[in-house]
Order: sequence, then C-alpha cells, then structure tokens
Amino acid sequence: ARSWLVPDLALVGLDWLALAVNAFSEDASQVLWLLRLLRLVRVLRLGKVSRSALNLKEAMQWTVNRRGSVAMNLGLLLLLNHMIACGWWAFGHAWGDASGWSVTNGVEDQSLAYRYTTSLHWAISQLGVSSTEIEATNTAERIYSIATAVISLITFSSMVSSMTSVMNTAYQEKEEERRHFAALQQYLKHYAISASLSQRITQFVQHALGQQRNSISDVPLLTLLSKPLQGELQLEKFRELLSQLSFLGALLRSSSNQIEEVMRGLASAMGQATLAGGDVLFRLGTPATASYLPLNGSQLLYSDSQAVSDIWTVEMCLWTEWFHVGNMVSVEVSQVLILDMPTFCDIVGDSCITQRLAADYAVEYLAELHKVSRWSDIWQSELRPEVHNMFADLGINHAPKLVFDTFGGATEWVEAIHRLSLKIEVARNRVSFNGNLEADLNLKQPVLAIRGEES
Repeated sequence: ARSWLVPDLALVGLDWLALAVNAFSEDASQVLWLLRLLRLVRVLRLGKVSRSALNLKEAMQWTVNRRGSVAMNLGLLLLLNHMIACGWWAFGHAWGDASGWSVTNGVEDQSLAYRYTTSLHWAISQLGVSSTEIEATNTAERIYSIATAVISLITFSSMVSSMTSVMNTAYQEKEEERRHFAALQQYLKHYAISASLSQRITQFVQHALGQQRNSISDVPLLTLLSKPLQGELQLEKFRELLSQLSFLGALLRSSSNQIEEVMRGLASAMGQATLAGGDVLFRLGTPATASYLPLNGSQLLYSDSQAVSDIWTVEMCLWTEWFHVGNMVSVEVSQVLILDMPTFCDIVGDSCITQRLAADYAVEYLAELHKVSRWSDIWQSELRPEVHNMFADLGINHAPKLVFDTFGGATEWVEAIHRLSLKIEVARNRVSFNGNLEADLNLKQPVLAIRGEES
C-alpha cells in the first residue's frame, strides 16, 4: 500500500480530470485524448503484478506441480500481451485523431470484441509465433512497435527457455522413475516374490517417492545456520506437536530461557519414520524405548481393534520402565514422529530446573497410572501441568525457582515449598499385564532414570 499509493492516486486523478474536461469543455478533444494516453502509465503496474506473481510462485512452489508452473508462465505471458494490445490500440488514437492503423485497416467501425482481438493478435505476432497484415502507419506507432519487439524478444525467450527446462526435467524424471519401477518388477518376478508382498513393496516405494518429491526437509542452505538458530527452527517446526504432551506443553508455556533451550534440544532430537502397510511398530511384551505420534492423518491399529491417529502413544515409557501391553501395526503407508526415551532423559536431565520438574511430574503421572484398571500403550493422562515462578510477585528476578503444578491450578505457597524440597524415593511396583505377562515398573530417581543420579 505504501509503495503504490501515490501512483494509484495519480491514475485515479487522471480519470477524474478526463471526466471533468469532457463535462465542462465542448472543444477539448486534444486534451482529452492526451489524458487518456497518459493512462498508459498503468503499464508500470506490471512491475507490481510481476512481483506479486513471483511471491505467489514462491509461496506455492511446494504445492504446485510442474504443470502449474507452466500454466503460470503462460498466464503471465498472456497478461503481458494484453497490456501491449491495449497500448497498441491507444497509440492508434493518439492526440484524439483516429487516423492510425485502426482506420487504415478498417477496424475502427468493427465490434469491441473484434477490435480487441485484432490488437491482441498483433501483440502476439510480435513474439514471432504468428503473422498479421497490420503494420505501423505513423512515427508514434513505429516507435511503439520497436519497443514491443525488444520487450517480446527478451520476455518470450526467457519464458520459453524456462518452460522447456521444466518440461525436459519432468520428462527425464518420469523416464528414470519408469526404469526404476521396471527394474523393481523384474527383481520381484525373478525371485518369485508373492503377489501380496510385491503389492505392499510397490505401494510403499510409490509413497516414498511421492514424499521425496514433495519434501521440503532437505534444504541445503539450512546447514549454514548456527546451532542455536537450527534449534529455534526445529522448535517452531514441532512446537504444536510437542505441546500435545502435557508436560512438554507446560514447558513450552514457560518464559524461562533455560527451559526454552531444553525444548530446542528436544525438538532437534526428534526423529521420523515411514511405515509400510502391515509394518509392526512395536509388539506385546517388548521393552518400550520411545513415544510415537502418527503424522499427517496416518492411521495405526492397536491390538487389532483400536484405530490410532494424531495422538501420542507410549508416553509412559518417558516416566518409568514400561513393557508394551499390545501390538501396534500400520494400516497403510504411514509417517510417525519419534521421541526417543534415552535422548529425552539426557536432554531433560541436562538442566537442573527441567530435571526437578520432570521428577515431580513423574510422581503424579505414575500415581494416576496406577488408578487405571486396564493399562494400554495408548492411555492418555488427564494431568494438566503448569510451570510457575513462585517468586515473581515478590520482585525477585535473580535465580527464580520454578514450581510445577501438576493439577493445573494455582499452587499454594506451602505446597510449592514442599515440592522444591521433595526427595523422591525409588518405588518398585509389581503389576500384572494382560495375558499372564508380568514385569517390574521401576519409577526412577527424581529424574526418572535420567542418568540414574540422585538429585
């Protein structure tokens, strides 16, 4: 708005001035046509249009395929020719005297559609892809024709080169993909792989190729970022997903710089995996080593009956030793976000603040877990924790102590002080899993097995 306000106001002013001259002066044809000719300054707005088109192309470059890119180039080319056609008609009526090419070629008395298409035909013919019998009849038209020819030479050559490059690249990639799939089918046939397994493999490879084409994760320039800046980027990338875990959501709402640094480390340590249809993510009775979140609407099946999508599973392994009490299978080709338990413990344990907060949360989490009658790997805690600076109201800004409120409300001073001095003992709890499987759940030291240290 700031950059184009003055030009837009000037163009509107010319329109109003032309209307005023036409209304109050009977013999002002020369002035009137001069004002209308000045309206050709609107051609300068092509700069704004081109910048807008470039911004749109950059915003859509990961969602628009190559056909869309070619269509966009063609659209810009037609827009440019439209502006040239309008200018060609205006120069034929310069100074209010319709004695130019339109009169010479008998176009003046034709319909509006015929006059416009004739002008557009002349503009397109300047690209060298067509011919027309219309030529310049005076000096002004001749100058305009020369300028148009130069502009057309530059723009048309660059656009044709761009579209040719895009189409050649698309053809080469499609041909390479066809050769790869032919080799895959030959391999499967040579080793007599069953039809069902061959279909699963083919579907997975097709999905992986599609993800690779649409992926924006492999950006070479991001390797130039400093480590702190990379951490900030990863945190912004995974903030919404991490906040779905109650404890991490509380940390993200905190204003502590130290907690923010811990969250950056966690975000940078996140992993992703792609599962084929029928792949087993984990099995009954095996030790749990990570928490998982299905991405992009991916659907998993838990214990052959419960569909799981867009929720964190196996969170309990972050807070205590856990053995899976069911099987998790991918229904179709799926993507899963992975929060590794040892990595989680190492990063959280590096900060004394998050170490204490995690220990407090582990106590409440395990207490709630023991109230559940039937345990499941997809059980969701109802705890709504918050992180508070209990000394902020007293104006104490140095070395604040953070209090973790596991019940989501305001923490009383006595309870807060009690939390800060809390010493958690090792609690071993014997539990029975579904199906005669027994295992020990071991609530670790105050840092939930973070290096097994006493706090």
